[in-house]
Amino acid sequence: MGKKDVYEVMDNLRARVSSEEYIYIFIVNYYLSRRLKTNSLDEILERFEDENIKYTIRSIYEGNNNYLEQFNSIKDFNIDEIIEIIGLLSESIGRRGGGEHTTVKSVIDLSLELLSLEKEDVLLDVGSGIGTTLLSASKTSDVSGIEINLESYELSCILLELFDIPIEDIMHKDIFTYDLSKFKANKTFMNMPMGLKISGQKLENILDFKFDKSVYKNHIRPIDSSWVFALDVIENTGYEKFVMLMNGNPLYSDNHQDVRKILIDKGKVEAVIALPSNLLAYTAIPIYLVVFSHNNESIKFVDATKLYSDIKYRHVLEKEHIKKIVKALDKESSISKIVDSKKLIEEDFTLDPLRYTVEEFPFEESIILKDVVKSVNRGHTISKKDLEEMTSVQPTDYQYLMLQNFQDGILDGNLPYLKNLNESYERYFLKDNSVIVSRLSPFKIGSVGKLKTNVLANGNLFFLEIDENKINKDFLTAYLQSRIGLREIEKYVKGSTMKTISIRDLERIKIPKISMEKQIEIGNQFVLLNSEFKAIKKRTDEIIEERLNMFEGGI
Repeated sequence: MGKKDVYEVMDNLRARVSSEEYIYIFIVNYYLSRRLKTNSLDEILERFEDENIKYTIRSIYEGNNNYLEQFNSIKDFNIDEIIEIIGLLSESIGRRGGGEHTTVKSVIDLSLELLSLEKEDVLLDVGSGIGTTLLSASKTSDVSGIEINLESYELSCILLELFDIPIEDIMHKDIFTYDLSKFKANKTFMNMPMGLKISGQKLENILDFKFDKSVYKNHIRPIDSSWVFALDVIENTGYEKFVMLMNGNPLYSDNHQDVRKILIDKGKVEAVIALPSNLLAYTAIPIYLVVFSHNNESIKFVDATKLYSDIKYRHVLEKEHIKKIVKALDKESSISKIVDSKKLIEEDFTLDPLRYTVEEFPFEESIILKDVVKSVNRGHTISKKDLEEMTSVQPTDYQYLMLQNFQDGILDGNLPYLKNLNESYERYFLKDNSVIVSRLSPFKIGSVGKLKTNVLANGNLFFLEIDENKINKDFLTAYLQSRIGLREIEKYVKGSTMKTISIRDLERIKIPKISMEKQIEIGNQFVLLNSEFKAIKKRTDEIIEERLNMFEGGI
């Protein structure tokens, strides 16, 4: 499709309607402009049984949003071109903070590839939106869908009817009050509502209606009901294969561990693919595709987070990226691993590919962090307002260590002083010879020696009280700052928009098991490099200052 055609559509819409109406106005006007070439308005309306759809079409035809003359001049688009235009319109809306949660074409293409659709299949799209996935799948198989939003449902029917695709099995229903088994579909797709919380009486009603005799009933959490949607399909349809687009929290959060365990024990999870961030028009968070099927004794994991092209405002999966992802599912590679149940148990049934596709730990023997520390503690967060009141301009026996006091692994020596603190803060004071790790990614690592004051650590910092009989402080700091150490930390990060690590996961990090003599040797080398770096940095700062002041006194 030529860019000229897209721009023509966009220009026609921008000049006349608000961005929130782009998709609605485009679909109905384009539909009417094509159907009216061979049919009267009455004949068009007879194509639909739903009175709401008839009303929508008539209101555009007879109202101020009739732009048929402009749309008549636009070329005829095929299915792929229509989906691409809707994606661009959705992106334009998304940049303005609103719009449809439309699945982008590249994700649709990948999802349908994973479903291996064939002519005899029937696809069910749960939460089918405006029908772009149904439209694409209709080129191969029969389609059915269910959508609760009335306008989206109407637009999906209009889109499908434009290409003479039957719409009898497109339902305007709430999936939680409708029996999905009524759809005779063997393949299912869902773009899940992300982070939706369902609680109280509504959740109880759903559990009673959908999961009354299900093993999952007592494991669905109201704090984030992500798995409700997936389990509805798994428990209440005759699916052969089911692909779900979802955020990461259900795949690694401790709150969902018991659900993941049951799914894995039952062999329901076939594959999990980590996709790039900023792929969807309406959110920049990293997303995942999960493939469900039956009798899986292992799970395929693919890290596709680096497979994308930058196009304007977002990342895009190209055809070659989709091919690489599909190929990676066939055999292990640098971005894919096949993991058995034993390994999944060790990792608390985590389904995040990044946990399994990182490079193998390169040392033959290892120990875990928990075995070489006396304790791992988290600091205490002080609000900006309270910190201003607590800060002392005069030196005191108390100082405050914050995230910004780290620079290239070096701790700032000029920490702010605090007024006298009561006993409740003592648990948050750094211990002598502590190793410090930031809670947030990108992770900052540092250490302190013998402390001259009581240093209060910020809540975004962990401080490790090490057992000096088991590990050398400088060796541990050097390791955690290294590529291998940071890779071990990154393996356990959780979160969609803000990547963090928990104390429990930090304690699981592997450390090379080597003699104390060798640890001290590496530690001393690290201290020497740090001293050189500090000197170079200090001289760099001096040069910058000198350069700025060259002409201060005149020539």
